[in-house]
Amino acid sequence: MGEITLSSTPPPRQELSPVLEHQISQARILIARLERLSADSYWAHQASGLRGALLRSIALCESQHVTESDQESETSPAAQLDHLMEKSFEILVRGAREMHR
Repeated sequence: MGEITLSSTPPPRQELSPVLEHQISQARILIARLERLSADSYWAHQASGLRGALLRSIALCESQHVTESDQESETSPAAQLDHLMEKSFEILVRGAREMHR
């Protein structure tokens, strides 16, 4: 009988589309900016939950092979990431307004 060998190396990661790579890069920048909101701010609490959601969404996008056509679907991981990024920008703007009152 033939021997079965198990490889300890993970399968090669599929390439992400350039659009999705750029989106993930922007999401990581947003995460860093959300971390900088004042801890005394109401928006910092909102940002905390949003950072976690962004991190989970990034991990999902990176673990799945998302094609260009998948990115058009409203339920795709890329569309969900886009929605979270929009919310992040809103919270950053509101947090900044609160700081300058």
